[in-house]
Amino acid sequence: MWGFYLLHAHRVIGGPYPRYFDRKALFLAGLFALTFSVGLPSYGVLGVSAILLFIALYYFHERNDYIFTVYLSCIGLIVECVGLYFNLWSYASTNYFLITLQIIIMWGASGLFFRQLAGPYVQK
Repeated sequence: MWGFYLLHAHRVIGGPYPRYFDRKALFLAGLFALTFSVGLPSYGVLGVSAILLFIALYYFHERNDYIFTVYLSCIGLIVECVGLYFNLWSYASTNYFLITLQIIIMWGASGLFFRQLAGPYVQK
């Protein structure tokens, strides 16, 4: 499904993409992914992933970086709301504010890192 969402973002938003692959993006994406697998409490995951997203947006702050981040955050909210409404999945936590923030951060980061990591290869 993630491939579909990223292809959808590519078709809707398009380029321009960065001309060159940046190793900082790969490093930050790796740290971001690691955040979800080290066993932090839910507030820890939220805090660390938010900080990493803000750091990534500090380094990558072109107009389309923000557009991809916001667009995928919105798509993520729609997908998650539909899934939760129709009981397709559920979360152990009942803190919906925390869940909503994590959805926005996770999906937004996927848009930003897609643009930075795959964008230079999509454009060619």
